[in-house]
Amino acid sequence: MLTAGKDILFSEKLFDVNGIFEKSRYYRKLLGVLPRLTADSSLRFKVAYTRTVVYDKHLLNLLTALKKEGFKIVLEIPTPAFVKEYINSFPKGWYKLFNFLLYHKKIYRLADLIVSIGEMSPVLKGLEDKVLVIGNGIDLNEIPVIDPPKFEKELHLIGVANVAYWHGYDRVIKGLWEYYRKTPERKVYFHIVGDGPELPRLKKLTKKLELEEYVVFHGPKHGGELDRLFDSSHVAVASLGMHRSNLKTGSTLKVREYCARGIPFVVGYKDVDFPEDFPFLLRIPSDESPVDIQKVISFYEELKKTHPDYPLLMRKYAEEHLSWEIKMKPLVERIMEMR
Repeated sequence: MLTAGKDILFSEKLFDVNGIFEKSRYYRKLLGVLPRLTADSSLRFKVAYTRTVVYDKHLLNLLTALKKEGFKIVLEIPTPAFVKEYINSFPKGWYKLFNFLLYHKKIYRLADLIVSIGEMSPVLKGLEDKVLVIGNGIDLNEIPVIDPPKFEKELHLIGVANVAYWHGYDRVIKGLWEYYRKTPERKVYFHIVGDGPELPRLKKLTKKLELEEYVVFHGPKHGGELDRLFDSSHVAVASLGMHRSNLKTGSTLKVREYCARGIPFVVGYKDVDFPEDFPFLLRIPSDESPVDIQKVISFYEELKKTHPDYPLLMRKYAEEHLSWEIKMKPLVERIMEMR
C-alpha cells in the first residue's frame, strides 16, 4: 500500500515484482490506491519518492495523478548508464528503450527533483538545475566485520554479485590463466558467489582455460553461509568492467558492503566515495586487460604489513562515510527546500 513516512510518501511492495510487465502493473496498482492516501487530511507536506526503473504510460499516469494532488515528485535513477544496459539486453531491454524514448521527457518534466546515484546520468543533460548526485549508502547493522583468514601459501579472492558483463569477472579468470602459466609461489582461488546472466559465459571460459580447480562457482549464498565465505577470503573483487557501459566513475553498493565488512577490494573504476590514497583498495585500469594477479598478491602482502588491523579501520571508514544516514542528508535538505 501507499504509506506516509512523516511528510514523505513511499511505496511499499504490494507483490513480487520481477518482470517488466509486473513492474508496469505495480504502477497501476499504486494509482488505484492513491485516493486512500489523498483522503488523509493530516499530511502537511507531500513528497512522492520513486525509483525509476521502467518508463511507461502507467508511471506517467501515476506521477500525473500525484502532481494533481499537490505532491512534489522525486525520481531516483539508480544506474546512470541504464540506456546502455537497455541497448545491450535484447529483447527486453529494447522494449524498455522504446518506452523510455516515448515517455522520459514527460516524466522528467513532472519531477521536482531527480536523484542520480553515483554520477550525472547522460540522459539528464539540460536538467542540471533539478538534479542531485549522491553516492550509494548501506545499512551497517546488517553487515558483520570479517575475521580474516591466515595468509600463507594461498590467496582467496571473492566476488559477490548478480553477475553481469559490467562486473568484468572474466578479467580475473584471464589473469589467473596468465598467472598459472608461470611457476607461482602461491595458489590463488577466485570464488564467484551469486547468480546472473554472465555465469554461463564465465563457466565456459573457466573450462576452456582449464581453471576449474581455481575458479569456484558457489551460486547464491545468504546469511551465515555468505559470512563464512567472506571470512575465508582475503580480497574482494568489485566491478572491473564498468567501462563497458561507458562509465569511468561509480557508486556501487557492493564496494560499500566490502568496506563495511573490512575486506580490501579491487576496483576497475573511480569510486566517488574513496580517495586516491585510500589504502584498502587496489585500482586497476579501466580496460580489457587481464588482472595482474601478482600485483593483487603484493597489494595484500603490503596491506598486512602496514595495516594489520585493516578490518576495523575499514569498518570505521564505512561508519563515518558510507551509511545511509550520511548519504541521505543532502537529499533530505533538498526535499525540505521544496516546502
